[in-house]
Amino acid sequence: MKLEVYSIDGKKNGKSVELDATVFGIKPNRTVMFEDVRRIQANKRQGTAKTKERGEIRGSTKKLFKQKGTGNARRGDIKSPLLRGGGTAHGPRPRPYNFGMTKKAIQLARRSALSLKATQEGVMVVENFDFETPRTKDMAIALTNLGLEGKKILVLTPGKVESIYKSGRNLPGVRVLESNKPTTFDIMHAEVLVFLEGGLEELQSQLAVDPAVQKARETRVSEAQAKIEAAAKAKFEKKLAGAKKTAASKSASKPATKSTVKKDETTVATTATTKATAEKPAEVEEKPKAAPKKAAAKTTAKKTTATKSTTTKASTTKKAAPKKTAAKSTATKSTATKSTAAKKSAAKPAAKKTTKTTKKDSGEDKS
Repeated sequence: MKLEVYSIDGKKNGKSVELDATVFGIKPNRTVMFEDVRRIQANKRQGTAKTKERGEIRGSTKKLFKQKGTGNARRGDIKSPLLRGGGTAHGPRPRPYNFGMTKKAIQLARRSALSLKATQEGVMVVENFDFETPRTKDMAIALTNLGLEGKKILVLTPGKVESIYKSGRNLPGVRVLESNKPTTFDIMHAEVLVFLEGGLEELQSQLAVDPAVQKARETRVSEAQAKIEAAAKAKFEKKLAGAKKTAASKSASKPATKSTVKKDETTVATTATTKATAEKPAEVEEKPKAAPKKAAAKTTAKKTTATKSTTTKASTTKKAAPKKTAAKSTATKSTATKSTAAKKSAAKPAAKKTTKTTKKDSGEDKS
């Protein structure tokens, strides 16, 4: 990958620089980059946060009120974490937050960050320059000429250049570092990396890797990924086979339903018919001879007479049915009236007898 070299005026110098493929052209390892950034930020922590627990607060240890009988919630001393001014439960304690990583992992993270910036077109190369006296205005003019005004910029110089460092330290979003000192966090935090020619050479000499070694690393990584993918695929296929077996066993244990039995019978019948037709020789179908016209006329006449007779029979049966039902209803009514009359006649003499007996009884009482 080649980059053109610019001057401070913002014009192309006519030169070009070749970027090392092992530094600016590798596949970014985002996991290692994340771990390195987390390490850098954790190492910046002082780890001096501290709160007082209930045993460290000044105050009485007397129980505020008795355990039972007050109706309030039970309370201990006034230093309880539940009360205002009490101790803090499980608060922070002074401790170190820093952790380490191997040198190879840190270098891989830096190279991954540089490669990511190169793919995002966030790398610029400027010819070596220096200011006679440190002036912030001169640095701001140079950055505007390069079209970098208002961006987060990381300027990487070959060694420590005091004039550039002092000119850029008061500009917002601008940071000046030596080319061999930027961390993964510094590279990722900046939008554009501005390399001086000498600084680019210094960084590449520090992070460059033998191409054969880099290729061997990439092959190892690809093989490991292939093994992981193959293991995952085998595991998935094993699960799928087990699921198929269980489904087959369940279907075998279930009794056959009527629909399935019918389907099986139909399939057997169709197969039998197909076999029979295949075995039999093809027979020539003979067309039936046309019947004479007179016979056809006779058959149609017979059919019409039969339909007429059936319709007449049905109509007569329908008309006769209501008469029979009416006669039955009148007979039942007459029998009902006779029975009621007989009951009334039987009840009258009984009433007369009862009246006579009551009169006799009353006469005997008088005497």
